[in-house]
Amino acid sequence: MYKTDLHVHTKEVSACAWITAPEVVAEYKKAGYDSIVITNHCTASFFDRHPELSWESQVDRYLKGYWIAQECGKEAGLHVVLGMELTFRENRNDYLIYGIDRELLLRHPFPCDLTLKQFRGIADEEGLEIYQAHPFRPHMTIMPVKYLDGMEIYNGHTKHSSNNPAAEVYARINGLKGISGSDCHVAENAGTGGILTDESVTDSHQLATILKSGRYELIRSDRVL
Repeated sequence: MYKTDLHVHTKEVSACAWITAPEVVAEYKKAGYDSIVITNHCTASFFDRHPELSWESQVDRYLKGYWIAQECGKEAGLHVVLGMELTFRENRNDYLIYGIDRELLLRHPFPCDLTLKQFRGIADEEGLEIYQAHPFRPHMTIMPVKYLDGMEIYNGHTKHSSNNPAAEVYARINGLKGISGSDCHVAENAGTGGILTDESVTDSHQLATILKSGRYELIRSDRVL
């Protein structure tokens, strides 16, 4: 089966990350993964930093880490897929978004200014999948099930208390799909989560289809409680 990590950050875009895109690719290749999804933080503060830029220029700034990782992945034999960890201004929640590409980001400027309810409409229109990331960490707000496709029921970040068991129980009771990701910000987090699939994951639209179908198994690490 093929190993894909659904939650990976790079230093080039995510200010809280300490691992560069080339280092990310090297770590995941070494860990035996076939694919990684670059889900850099999409936050209002990132775009507010340069209000003078056009939206197209803002999008290209946001994609820098993904593009570098993609080029490194081609050389290393690792598929690099685009995703996003989106935070709206309405609260401190984070959402993992799958099925996106550059053109979609250009069609829907400043997504952080929307609410989850409003973005749900875009997701339905564009065929996106929305998963609430680490929903049971402190300061997170559990959102209405109707706005979500699922939850990250296993988060592999070794420096946070994500309360994964509570997320898994909540998702099961409420009929939400569960996913796993390493939430990689540093090298030691690489390979602590992800999914196993029968087919190689090569692009975000294919990944969204796989997640919709539920045709995957979760990867969990013994290093994370």
